Amino acid sequence: MIHKYKILWILPVLITSLLNIYCKIDLGLDTETVDINLEYYTYLYIMDADGSNQTDISISDPNHDPGYSNPVFSPDGTKILVGMGQNLFIMNIDGSNVIKLADFENDYNGDHQFSPDGMRIIFISDNADIYITDTNGGTSSILTADICGEEYSIPSIWSPRFSPDGSKIAFCMGCQTDTVYYHHTDIYIMDADGNNPKKLTNSGNEQECLQPNFSPDGLKIVFTHYQDYHVSVINTIDIDGNNLKTLTNSSDENEEPQFSPDGSEIVYTSWHEGNSEIYLMNADGTNKTNLTRFYEWNWNPQFSPDGSKILFSRRLNGYAEIYIMNTDGSEQRNLTKTGGRVAETEFALSPDDSKIVYIRGEVKRKS
Repeated sequence: MIHKYKILWILPVLITSLLNIYCKIDLGLDTETVDINLEYYTYLYIMDADGSNQTDISISDPNHDPGYSNPVFSPDGTKILVGMGQNLFIMNIDGSNVIKLADFENDYNGDHQFSPDGMRIIFISDNADIYITDTNGGTSSILTADICGEEYSIPSIWSPRFSPDGSKIAFCMGCQTDTVYYHHTDIYIMDADGNNPKKLTNSGNEQECLQPNFSPDGLKIVFTHYQDYHVSVINTIDIDGNNLKTLTNSSDENEEPQFSPDGSEIVYTSWHEGNSEIYLMNADGTNKTNLTRFYEWNWNPQFSPDGSKILFSRRLNGYAEIYIMNTDGSEQRNLTKTGGRVAETEFALSPDDSKIVYIRGEVKRKS
């Protein structure tokens, strides 16, 4: 499934890609033409949490864009983990000491995460399996080999997430064969070494359960249940598969749920009032509040580690910017303020709330 919110900043990129064919537009004059030759580049940036000191820490030559994805901080805040092209890299937060973690058997495909102790990293390879490796670039090993069994031999796995104590991994999975695509996904949980996998949900055909996140105490998982393309609900479930509860209206689009650091609230994105907005509710589903109320789209909400702020993406004049606000929706501020032909996309806040690492996409004229 292509995440609809990524389309918000991809659209300008797609338009630009069409322009990359080096169009010549005839203006109807005898001698004049306009040459348009634009390309889309991505860069890895870090800034202070107030938006100051925006610094390019990209790994490669910006003239040969590899495509960055999902930058995250290590639990101690001293390292950054980021996907680049078909590989995964770790480096210091100033961009120094870059280490390529491994040459993977299959192409690296994202969804990476540090373990809570910062010693291990999980990631998805080739849209199929969960792998684990150490932070020094050692050999990676597969955790989900043969997890689908003999009948459906090919897994499609997304969003592996460590439990807060690092003992469990939750993830989304659907299984298929070479000839039969069984179109649904469910939430699973397993030990951090890949043992004892257990299916927690039972979605119907053409339905998907995605975006799992643990509660801070590790006893519950919040996730999105896509009932069809235009209807999705926020659910919680105990890690043993009991107490499944739907928290949002079943006629709306609701997604991207995340517990607050103290576990008392859930932030999420909803189309309840006809536009993509950031909402907050109690962990039991009560007291739903629209925090943003903005005419453009808002998505990708994330609590600050201390729980006092919410960061999110907002489409402004066709491009994405990173915003921050209080948890009651007040004091909404644009942190990146780049505007025109620039899109600030994926981001993460450091554990001490002092830094934000993010991906900047920029449309430039080809040199």
